[in-house]
Parts: sequence; C-alpha cells; structure tokens
Amino acid sequence: MQQQYKETKDMLVQERETAKKAAEVAPVIKEVPVIDTELMNKLRDENDKLKVRPEHRIHHFLVLLSSVIFSP
Repeated sequence: MQQQYKETKDMLVQERETAKKAAEVAPVIKEVPVIDTELMNKLRDENDKLKVRPEHRIHHFLVLLSSVIFSP
C-alpha cells in the first residue's frame, strides 16, 4: 500500500514538473486591434438582427402555437 502511495506521489510530482515546463514554453497570444471595421459592422448588425425583444418572442410563440393548434 505504501509502495502504491509513493509511486502515485512520484507520478504526480513528475506530472506537475511537466506541466510547469509546458507552461513556460507555451506561446503568448497577444490581442491585435481590429482593422476590418466593415466586417465588424456586418457582424454587429447581424448580431442585432438575431436579438429579439421579449415581446416579439411571445408574439412568435403565440403565432407558432396557434398554427399548431389550428392546423388540420
């Protein structure tokens, strides 16, 4: 039992050291300012279109519900 404990502990220490080394080597990701404002505007507009106000959601739900209830 003590042998298993020691082996597990040694493996965890080794894994921790490996993780530290990997973190030191990992590339640094830098933020870059957005230059393509046209694309950003298109994405913002599309995002705004996808946002639906709560009262519109209720209306869409009721229309969908009535089409299901009254469909032949």
